[in-house]
Amino acid sequence: MSSALFNMKLKETKGLTFNQFFTPFLTTFLYLIDFLLDNLELWARLNSHDYHNSLKSLHYWDVIPYQQRGKIMTEKTLYNRLGGYDAIAAVVDDLLSRLMSDSQLERFWNNRGDDGLKREQQLLIDYLCSNAGGPLLYTGRDNKTSHKGMGVNESDWDKFIEHLNATLDSFQVPQQERSDVLNFIESTRADIVE
Repeated sequence: MSSALFNMKLKETKGLTFNQFFTPFLTTFLYLIDFLLDNLELWARLNSHDYHNSLKSLHYWDVIPYQQRGKIMTEKTLYNRLGGYDAIAAVVDDLLSRLMSDSQLERFWNNRGDDGLKREQQLLIDYLCSNAGGPLLYTGRDNKTSHKGMGVNESDWDKFIEHLNATLDSFQVPQQERSDVLNFIESTRADIVE
């Protein structure tokens, strides 16, 4: 139906033009988008698993004058500094390929179906994005539960770190971001290595 014909139908039934009918909806939608963009960092924090600090963020956010909020929003998270979702997904894809083809580590992926591998890959992407300050919600289990009984030992961990460094090299990750990534990964060691 053309816009002119639609306008005529509206005039016949309601006496409103297309613009008169949809302007309030469009205005409300644009205000909503503006609000979401202004509060993206708050939304990301509220969707993290660190609810205690999220609530502190909410309180902190509420008392910051509106004019100063933009200054906080311009501080880049590790998620942004790494290049966002697509960059992190590419790194995960490269890293998992290396890990699954390693003779020492391949046992962790043997006898797994393609669907399970894809789900695991997506959960890893979500986990890393969420923990790097991105606007994703990780819905998987914690590391201790996920890795219990797998038999990950120190030698496996060292091999994993070797592959992680090779992946970061291949993507030419800058030193500061590389250091932040490695520090975060190291913080998970106690929950993964048995």
